[in-house]
Amino acid sequence: LQHLPLRCGGCGAKVGSTVLNRVLQRLPTASHPDLTTTGQIEDAAILSVPAGHKMVQSVDYFRAFIDDPYRFGAIATNHALGDLYAMGARPQSALAIATLPYAREAITERTLYELMLGATEVLQASGAVLAGGHTSEGAELAFGLTVNGTALPDQLWPKGGMQPGDALILNK
Repeated sequence: LQHLPLRCGGCGAKVGSTVLNRVLQRLPTASHPDLTTTGQIEDAAILSVPAGHKMVQSVDYFRAFIDDPYRFGAIATNHALGDLYAMGARPQSALAIATLPYAREAITERTLYELMLGATEVLQASGAVLAGGHTSEGAELAFGLTVNGTALPDQLWPKGGMQPGDALILNK
C-alpha cells in the first residue's frame, strides 16, 4: 500500500483553497432568485423550489475527450442540461465536480479556470446558476455536474410521452 503526500493539508485530494479562491474570483458572478445566500461560504447550497413546481435533477460526469478545458466544460455542461430540457424542465442550478490532473499550481489554476469558465457561461445562458461543487486532483481531467431544474407537474415530458401525430422539434 503506497501513501501519497496530501498537497492540501489533510483534506484528501482536493485542489488547494488558494487556487480555488483565485479561480472563483475570476469567474463571472451570477445570482438566481431561488438561491439563498447567507453572506458567507457554506458547505451546501440552499435553494427554493417555486410554489407548485417539481424539482427535476440529473447528474453527468465524463473523462476529458478533448484537450481544451474550456470547450470540455461547455460541452459537458450542455450535455448535463440536456437531461433537464428532455424532461421539459427549466434549468435552475448546478453543482460541479472536477478532477484535475496532477500539475504545478499555476497549471492547475489555469485548467480549472478554463474548465469552469466554459461551464459557467453555458449555465448563465441557460438561466441557471453554479451553486457550488467539489474539486480534486487525479490521473486525468474529468468533469461533471448535478443539474437541477423546475417544472410545473403538467408540463413534464416523461419518456414514452409522444403519441402518434405529435411533432418532435430537435434543437441545440
